[in-house]
Amino acid sequence: MARIRTDINRNPRQEEYLRNLDRRVIQAVKRSANLVRNEAVQGINRQTSSGSVYEKYNPRRTHTASLEGDYPNTDTGNLVRNIAPEFEDGGRIGFVVSKALYSRFLEFGTRHMAERPFLQPSLEKAKGKIRSIFRKLVRGA
Repeated sequence: MARIRTDINRNPRQEEYLRNLDRRVIQAVKRSANLVRNEAVQGINRQTSSGSVYEKYNPRRTHTASLEGDYPNTDTGNLVRNIAPEFEDGGRIGFVVSKALYSRFLEFGTRHMAERPFLQPSLEKAKGKIRSIFRKLVRGA
C-alpha cells in the first residue's frame, strides 16, 4: 500500500492574512446581527399602524393592535427588551432571537390572530447593508 504525505507550509504572511480575515469575518457577523436587531427594535417602536383598541390586564392598560402584516405595536417594551443577537462558533455564526414568550405568535400568527412579523422583515430590510458590510470585508482583506 502506498502512502502519501503532504505538508502545507504556510508562510508567516499567509498566517497573518488568515488571522486578519477571521477577525474581520467575526466583526462583520456581529455588525450584521446588530443591524437586524436594531431594525426590528425601530420597526416595533415606530407604532405607525392602528388596528383595534382593547383593554389589557396585568398591568392594566389600553393597547392598540397593529394591522395584519405590520410590525407589532409596543406598550410595555417587553418584546423590544427581549430581542438580542446571539453568536456561535466564536462569533462566525450570528442569529437574532426574541426570547419573549409570545414572539413566535407575533412572527407567525395563530389560528386566532394574523401574523405581525418583526424579525424576517428586519432581515429583509437589512440585506443590502449586510451585503455591503461583507463586500467591504472582502476588499479590505
